[in-house]
Amino acid sequence: MLRFSLTMFSLVLLPVLAQAQTGRTVELEWKFNEGEKFWVDTTTRVEQVERANAQSAANIVLVRTITSYTVRKVTESNYVELDARIESTRYQNNQTIDSEKMSALYGRLQGANFRITLSPQREVLKLEGYMEWLNALGQLIPNSEIERIRTLIPEADLRNAVSEGFSFLPDKPVAINGQWKKKSELNMAPAGLLTFMLNYTYKGTEKGKEKIAIDCKEQGKFTASPGIAAVGSQSDFVLEQRSGTILFNTKIGKLDSAEQNYQTRGTITVPATLNTPQTTLSVNNKIQVRQTLTAKAPTK
Repeated sequence: MLRFSLTMFSLVLLPVLAQAQTGRTVELEWKFNEGEKFWVDTTTRVEQVERANAQSAANIVLVRTITSYTVRKVTESNYVELDARIESTRYQNNQTIDSEKMSALYGRLQGANFRITLSPQREVLKLEGYMEWLNALGQLIPNSEIERIRTLIPEADLRNAVSEGFSFLPDKPVAINGQWKKKSELNMAPAGLLTFMLNYTYKGTEKGKEKIAIDCKEQGKFTASPGIAAVGSQSDFVLEQRSGTILFNTKIGKLDSAEQNYQTRGTITVPATLNTPQTTLSVNNKIQVRQTLTAKAPTK
C-alpha cells in the first residue's frame, strides 16, 4: 500500500516539476579564475573488430588519462590561457599485436605539456607544445615511430579534442528541451577524417546539475587521407551511432561529468597486385568515453 501511495505521489509531482522547469532558462557557461587548477579524469574503452575474407580479429584497449589544467590568464575580453599537462596515462589491452600498439601509442602522451588559448566561445585559437612533445619523444624512440605518432595523433586531433571539450555549450540561455548544434571531427587515422554535426539538448536539472543530452542523426562525411596504403587503395567510413550525457555545474561554471558512446563502420580496399588478390578490410569501432572534472587531483 505504501508503494502504491508513493507511486501516485510521483505521478502527481513529476508533471508539476516538469512544468516548473519548462518555463525557465539557464545560462550555461564556463567560468575561469586566474591561478585556479582543475583535473579531468578520462576513461576510454576502444573495441575494434577487423574482418578480411573469413578471418576476424578483435582489439580491445582501456585507457585512463588524467590531465591537469591551470588557468594562466583571463583577459578583459574573456579570452583564456591554459596550461595543460597529461599527468598520467594507464592502459590495459587484450594483448593482440594491434591492441599493444594502440596502448603504447596512448602511453606516449604521458608527461606532455600544452599551452592553450581559448576564445570567448571556448574554441581553441592556439595550441602550443605539440612539436616540443614530439622532439622530446625523439630523444627516446626512433624517427619512424615519431612519424607514426604524427600520423595517428596529429596536432589537429588534439586541437579538435580540446575544442569539443570546452566549446560544446550554447551561445545563449536555453530553456528545457532547447537544442543547438556543434561540428565534430572524428579522426579515423590513418584512413581519414569523419565529420558530422552533433545535436545537444538541454534536459533540465538533475541532482543539482544541468543535464545535456547528445545525439547525432547523420552518418557524417568521410574524407580519405591520401597515401594511407598502396596506390589505388580506397576507404570509406560512416558514423553508425553517437549518443551521450553531460552534467554541467553552473555554480562553479565547470563540467561535472560526461559519458559518450560512438560507433563507426568502414572499409579499406587494397587493390590486387601481381602476387596478391584484392583485399577488403572491414573495420567496426565501438568507443566509450567517461569523464569527470575535479578541483583536486584524483587519488585512485
